[in-house]
Amino acid sequence: GKSFGAAIGKVTEMASPNLNLHISKEGEAEKSIGSWANALSGNSVTVYEPADYNAADPVYKMKIWDKDDNLIEEKEIRINDIDPSNADSYELYALSVYGEKSGKNKDAVLSFVLAQDLKETEHYGSGGGYDLGVKENWLDIVNKIMKQQFEVGSMDGYVRFKEFLDYLSK
Repeated sequence: GKSFGAAIGKVTEMASPNLNLHISKEGEAEKSIGSWANALSGNSVTVYEPADYNAADPVYKMKIWDKDDNLIEEKEIRINDIDPSNADSYELYALSVYGEKSGKNKDAVLSFVLAQDLKETEHYGSGGGYDLGVKENWLDIVNKIMKQQFEVGSMDGYVRFKEFLDYLSK
C-alpha cells in the first residue's frame, strides 16, 4: 500500500453534501498547501503557496468558496502580520497551515480545527449562521481548551494545546 497522502495526491477536488475541498490542479503556478471546509457555514478555504513565496516574509494566497461552491473571495495573508489575539478563522487557519509546513507546530491544523469546533459549539450550538470572518482572541480559546484537557486528565490533549498555544504566542 500507498500512504493516504500518496493516494490522494492526484485529487483536485473533493465534495460531500454542502462541503467542497479544492486542491491544486496539475500545472497550476500556485500549489495548494491546505484545504478546510467548515460544516456550519458551508464555506471552504484553500491556502496556496505562491510561486514567488519567500520564507523570510511568508505570504499565502487564500481562496474562499461559499456553501454553493461559488468563489466569494481571494486574498493574500501575510503570516507575520497575524495577531492570534485578534484574528478571524481564515487567518488562524493560514497561520496553522504555516505552523505545520514550517515545522514550528506539527499538530497546528488539527489543533485549529478542534479549537474552531469548540468555539462554534459554545457560541452557536449546531444551529449554523457562523461568520468565519469575526475576529476572536484565539489565545484565550486555546488556553481554555488546554485547561479543560488538563481537568479531565487528557495529558495528550493538554500537551497538544500547550504546544499550539506556545506556537501562537510567539
